[in-house]
Amino acid sequence: MPEKRGSLRLPVNLEAHFDHADKGYDGRILNISEEGVFLKSPRLFDPEDEIELSFQLPGRSGPLKVQGKVAWGGTIEGEGLTTFGLGVHFEDLPPSIQEDIDLFIRHLLKA
Repeated sequence: MPEKRGSLRLPVNLEAHFDHADKGYDGRILNISEEGVFLKSPRLFDPEDEIELSFQLPGRSGPLKVQGKVAWGGTIEGEGLTTFGLGVHFEDLPPSIQEDIDLFIRHLLKA
């Protein structure tokens, strides 16, 4: 099956909080790219669901808050408990936030 991703995803382990339909959830970002993240989630969401995602990049003074859209979701196996993963595409990133994400990714690539 051909690869659908437009950019390289890099492994991370970042705490995240996200809101959907006026309810908040805690999760973890397990990989990141210039276009989105893979998010470990306590529940499954439908493709096209919109979320507001908040996470802290190392070395940045405050959390990033971004709009995202669920691209896909599924079960993460081997966790012991039922856990879900979501592919989330960033939506309408302000240039300053896109630059912060790009700089973080470049730093990961050099490490």
